[in-house]
Amino acid sequence: MLLQVPVFTLLLSALSSLTSAVPVLTPSIADTAAKAHNIYLLTCTKKTRKDAIKTSTVVAYFKHPINSTDNPTNQPDRSKVLSNYAAPWEGVNITATVWKSKTFSVLIDAGAQTLSTGSLAGSAMLKTEQYVCFKDGATVIDIDGDDDSRNNNVERDDKEDRKKHCVADYWCAGLGKPADDDPDDN
Repeated sequence: MLLQVPVFTLLLSALSSLTSAVPVLTPSIADTAAKAHNIYLLTCTKKTRKDAIKTSTVVAYFKHPINSTDNPTNQPDRSKVLSNYAAPWEGVNITATVWKSKTFSVLIDAGAQTLSTGSLAGSAMLKTEQYVCFKDGATVIDIDGDDDSRNNNVERDDKEDRKKHCVADYWCAGLGKPADDDPDDN
């Protein structure tokens, strides 16, 4: 019985050390996504008139979370093709000019493609608003052109040719209020 008491005491002290070392993440990922502006980092495919499949890398901005009553169709408020091929997001610091000359930058950690869904993967910034990015891999977003190609005077066949079927590689939740000139402003 004397041997069991020191072992029990040792286990209790080790357990208290372990529990104090575990970080507490607040707010939760779900809470962050429900309240934030969201940016999705997408790999998109489209069929051309010649039935060829083309891929592209696209950034999509949502003023409200997708699947909300404000956006039941999952159409982004803004989107921008960053490359006309499936470029990797991981391990590359990407900076681009998007919507009305706003600077967008993102850095997804090298190796993040192997993370499980919902894992912290990197960070992004749109003008002055900071974002935290998570692994996705499942969210589907269909885009009807991008902001540079949307034009009401384009013939229907051309509009159909610009539709993209996209899968979110990563999603990024805004950490604060957006800049004064929100990307969804016209």
